[in-house]
Amino acid sequence: MSWTQDLKYSTRMLLRSPGFTAIAVLSLALGIGANTAIFSIVKGVLIQPLPYDQPHQLVTVSERLMEEGNLVIAGRDAPGLLPVSAPNFYDWRDENKVFSGMSYYFPFQSTTTGVAEPERLVATSVSGEFFDVMGVQPLYGRGFTMEEDQPGRNGVAVISYGLWQRWFGGSHDAIGKTFKVDGNQAEIIGIAPPGFDFPDGTEVWNPGAIPATVAPRNFNFLSVVARIKADTSLQGAQDGMDSLARAFEGRYPATSEGRGVWLTPLENKIVGDVRPALLVLWGAVGLVLLIACSNVANLMLAKSSTRRAETAIRMAVGAGPIRLLRQFLTESMLLGLVGGTFGLILAWFALESLLPMVQSQLPRVNEIRLDSFVLFFAAGVSLVSGILFGLAPAYQFTQQNLNEALKDGA
Repeated sequence: MSWTQDLKYSTRMLLRSPGFTAIAVLSLALGIGANTAIFSIVKGVLIQPLPYDQPHQLVTVSERLMEEGNLVIAGRDAPGLLPVSAPNFYDWRDENKVFSGMSYYFPFQSTTTGVAEPERLVATSVSGEFFDVMGVQPLYGRGFTMEEDQPGRNGVAVISYGLWQRWFGGSHDAIGKTFKVDGNQAEIIGIAPPGFDFPDGTEVWNPGAIPATVAPRNFNFLSVVARIKADTSLQGAQDGMDSLARAFEGRYPATSEGRGVWLTPLENKIVGDVRPALLVLWGAVGLVLLIACSNVANLMLAKSSTRRAETAIRMAVGAGPIRLLRQFLTESMLLGLVGGTFGLILAWFALESLLPMVQSQLPRVNEIRLDSFVLFFAAGVSLVSGILFGLAPAYQFTQQNLNEALKDGA
């Protein structure tokens, strides 16, 4: 019952000072809103696991150029790392002992026709085991078979959930429909689950049917993803592929000498260089919140001079320090929760405005949202902020000289 009384009294006190309350709420809303918006981005990009089965087992596989045992710079994406040649991919897939599956993927810009208006989108040619390696099952229909990953038999496609909604309005009749990808006929055999767009916003997947003899062993053009066996560590998989690379140097000296293999966790590959920038940004907005709490604490300290007599009278009639501390902390936490509520509104507007503008620069944008976890984070930040800026004024109230305060009041 006393908590209810504290809450009612705190509400009345805040309403009696609308100017102070408005300034404090605005300061907190900006700090909490910025933290909530950035945390939702950090959670979606860095914390949220990849939406695949056992995502920690997924790695990208690259060739690397070696010079006296060290990586040398070759290309823009990473020092010494190259895509994989078709002959190496097939030999690695057949001879490795550390992966439960491997698949290549080759994204490209394509023009689709035959269903709606001609549309330019990202399509990706993959090997037949792609969806099995990724641990993703189509929402409707099926994935590819190894038989369909053959020249002349690869006229099938899986389309993204978003494309299914745009073209067919979510109708199950889409399965079996045909369309053209850059003039090549494709039958829709599956619908990818919502949120799956690997790699790079892909909306159409089709079997690549790329033969091992399509290019020389030192012609690198395929991106490769693999799933490490459950009983094998990342370092164990790297050691196994290093052994295979050394065997290839002896087997194909003209094209494989000085070339190794490099495994990168898929999450690191997707996130790239965004991680440190996001963490620095999160730290910066955390400082903004601390400054806001400091400003509100100063406001409350300045306001405390008008409440000395009230506090003294309550202490004179029997209110103890703990009782008064609870009252003032209730008031500050209520102020924090009100600021947090407005902060959530600001965070929602910020995300709605900013995410479309950074969609091409920020990975995993589709997984950034104000979900229940973010709401709990915002509520926790609001309460902790209320305690932080309320402790100093509350302590000052409870430590004042009772006689002096009563004299001042008289």
